[in-house]
Order: sequence, then structure tokens, then C-alpha cells
Amino acid sequence: MKRTTLFSAALTLVMSSLAMAQSESELVGRWEVTYEDYKGKSIYEFRSEQGKVVGYSIHFTDENGDEYEDNSMVVTKLEFDGKNGEASYKVQYDEDEYFTTDISLKKKSETHLLVHYSYWGFSNEETWTRVIENKNN
Repeated sequence: MKRTTLFSAALTLVMSSLAMAQSESELVGRWEVTYEDYKGKSIYEFRSEQGKVVGYSIHFTDENGDEYEDNSMVVTKLEFDGKNGEASYKVQYDEDEYFTTDISLKKKSETHLLVHYSYWGFSNEETWTRVIENKNN
């Protein structure tokens, strides 16, 4: 009887982990956020690496229109169930200065993701829009 219960619990854990991994993989791809007050934008890319989904900052456009390429891992410890999630987000605020904050994610549609975070007493919410790649180019 105990073996059956233990096996059942282990199977439930494995199935739950697989479902979570599948849900996280729904985020894989590029996402863009435009900052209204700042007049800039960022492009992030979720990638599947070693069985986990992580996020990279890959492009930034500042308020002057100057563009910068990047490849910094910024989203880690992602847990996403297909609708809601949590992760750690690494922010660079000076040349070599970083801090990490928790973020929450809420899927609004197949193409829109609400990202909420707080740091240094400020709270912010961004809408990230999936970048649809043109397959014909």
C-alpha cells in the first residue's frame, strides 16, 4: 500500500514538472516592450537551455533612437503554469552594478504578457508583446 502511494506521489510530481516545463516553453521566443514615458524599447528573448527557460535582453533602443545589441541573461528561476508565473530579474543600473528583483508574469493573450516588478520602493507593470517573426525573409 505504501509503495503505491509513494509511486502515485512521484508520478504526480513528474507529471506536474512536465506540465510546468511545457507551459514555460510557451514563452520561448522574442518579446518587445515599449516604454511610453522613456520613449525607448527593449527586446527580450526567452530560450530553452538545459531543460529550463531563461530570458535574455537582446536589444535596446534609447530615447534618442540609438540602438544597442545585448545578450545578457536577465530572467532566471522561471516558474510559469501557462497563465501566471514568477521569476528573478537582473537589472543593470550602472556600468558594472546590478541588482536582482522578483517579477510576476501574467499571460493576457498569446501575444501579450504582463510583467510586474518592484524595486527600491517603486512598482511598475509592463506589457510585453510577442515579436512575430516573418518566415518569408
